[in-house]
Amino acid sequence: MSSRYLPEVSEAEAQGRVAEIYEEIRRTVGMPIVNLVYRHLAVEPRRLETVWTELRRNLGTPEAERLVERAALPGVTRIPSRALAAIGVDGEKLRLARSTLDV
Repeated sequence: MSSRYLPEVSEAEAQGRVAEIYEEIRRTVGMPIVNLVYRHLAVEPRRLETVWTELRRNLGTPEAERLVERAALPGVTRIPSRALAAIGVDGEKLRLARSTLDV
């Protein structure tokens, strides 16, 4: 990796407490992957743990749910599944896209 990028701990490289936190993140936010910001924080495992501990307690609260509701875009229409299939988005790719958009 070029030095112009911030260092990160990939999911495949994660061990010990970092791997445990990555699993908590995936489970809590319902995503199949760990967001890049957490992978950067994991370079300093204690920092990742501190940030995640503080952030986690705010997720799933009524306030967080209100923010999600307010962020919903009115008038956004669903793309027909046949149109997605025509460009190769079906099955697992569609499930991953939905998980990403839900978060």
